[in-house]
Amino acid sequence: MNTKQKPNTPLRALAVGVSVCLMAACASTPQKSPELVRLENELSRLRADPVVAGNAGAELSEAQRAIDLIASDGKRMRADLYDHNVYLAGRLLDIAESEGRATHARDASERLVAERDRLVADARAMEADRARREANAARAAADQARMQASDASRAADMARAQAEAERLQAMLGDRALVRWAMRYGNPALGAEREARGLGGLGGGAIGHADRLAEWTVTRPSTTLTEPGA
Repeated sequence: MNTKQKPNTPLRALAVGVSVCLMAACASTPQKSPELVRLENELSRLRADPVVAGNAGAELSEAQRAIDLIASDGKRMRADLYDHNVYLAGRLLDIAESEGRATHARDASERLVAERDRLVADARAMEADRARREANAARAAADQARMQASDASRAADMARAQAEAERLQAMLGDRALVRWAMRYGNPALGAEREARGLGGLGGGAIGHADRLAEWTVTRPSTTLTEPGA
């Protein structure tokens, strides 16, 4: 008795058909060469880099066209032409990366130079402003010193006039006469001086009395006192 089972012919035929279809599908799917995969990966990396993508867009586009040509026509190219195009595409990627980074560095350098120039200009403006403030302060101090010197000179003149008036008042011995002389000036005082026998009174004393009279007239609140009064 034969115990072997006959193979299921319909199922076997179906399995063989599926296998043939899968093999045909795999054969029809284009396989990328390692060189093409490498170029596409490098292009993706550079496009994801903001430094390169933001500064070398035209160069990346040229590299993209070279890679697309390899992907579409590489199978029909001669081996030497295919290798040459792969080399060119790789060089275009290198150029794109170099140009992108160089442009970025150049822009950064220009920004730094502009920032330096701005800081130098600001420093110079601050220095000029400080110099102006110091000059203004020096002028104000000089003006104040001149005013103080002028005030001191006027005070000294008034003190000398006051001392001379007191000396004159002591010599005349008449408070009314001194006030009258300071109000009406040298001619009246001269007449009184001669009348009272004070002809020896020097012209300088009379001049001081005149100045004191003028100063007293402009300051009516001033009071001269007679010695011993």
